[in-house]
Amino acid sequence: MKINYQETSKDLLTRIDIHEKYGSANIDVWTNELLQPQPGMDILDVGCGAGKLCFLFDDYTKGAAKITGGDFSEELLDKARAKNAERGSKVDFQFLDFNQPFAFADDSFDLCTSAFAIYYASDLDFTFGEAYRVLRPGGRLFVSASKATSSTPLTESSPGPNCTNSKTISPSPKSRRSSNTSAPR
Repeated sequence: MKINYQETSKDLLTRIDIHEKYGSANIDVWTNELLQPQPGMDILDVGCGAGKLCFLFDDYTKGAAKITGGDFSEELLDKARAKNAERGSKVDFQFLDFNQPFAFADDSFDLCTSAFAIYYASDLDFTFGEAYRVLRPGGRLFVSASKATSSTPLTESSPGPNCTNSKTISPSPKSRRSSNTSAPR
């Protein structure tokens, strides 16, 4: 499936700022409760932007997980690196293009995430193939994206393409599909 989604870094930074101010109510708690990142894990966040999810995992594991954030925007990576230095964190931020082979060996990560960024992939089969390639056996892939007009699940966590125990995950708090929301429908 080919997708041609484009957005300027300025527009993306504006969207990230709005999300951080108004749209993240309880989503951080939900993400950590769902994924339960553990000390010692190797975690890759694809499309990390300014590093929000990387820092969330870093805080949750008290800096004891090896976290790599990848993005194709050098401007966003610079912002993430600056915050990383300010925090004294050890997150590794590096260039990563959804549409090119990931620069990691097979079986490198326990958890691969992509939160609200997958629409930058022009070929989902390729991008998901790369994500599964870099996951260790038993590793998990977590992808979230907005899909405004659908009642189908927005997020799934899967240990891989041959897994028989994948599960649908309940919507994040405050989403339009959640029964716990007070947001207008």
